[in-house]
Amino acid sequence: MFRRYDDTFFTEEQVRVMRMYFDGMSVEEIARRLSRSKADIYVMLKRVREVVRKCRRTLEVYAGMRKFIEFEVEPGIGVLEVVEAIMREADNHGIKVRERSARLMMNVIDAAKGCNVLDGTIVLGRLRVRLSKDGEVSISCVEEVLPLL
Repeated sequence: MFRRYDDTFFTEEQVRVMRMYFDGMSVEEIARRLSRSKADIYVMLKRVREVVRKCRRTLEVYAGMRKFIEFEVEPGIGVLEVVEAIMREADNHGIKVRERSARLMMNVIDAAKGCNVLDGTIVLGRLRVRLSKDGEVSISCVEEVLPLL
């Protein structure tokens, strides 16, 4: 029975082989070090690629079922840059934003003011943007979790 590596779809042996491979070792060197045939190593690497392909496809299917995309905007950028990030994400996901840029800018300003993270036109705190598949945008605060002392 193969042991899974750290709650992943990879086996421990696959991870060991991948580490050697990504560290620059040839398939021949890996096979020699593990006392396996080159064919075994090639098969293992092929199965790793299959796992990665299936995981990507699984995430694509999952994302397609969700009714929205969500991302965070890091602090220290201008209001206009936040609007540009929203439009870029919308374009990347084939979503047509309902609001014009000027209205989006006002929404960013209102959200940042409501979170008390606006200094002039610079957003000092992180904001969470939720963009629905039908083009609606909502912006909220990201609560900072302070470390325990």
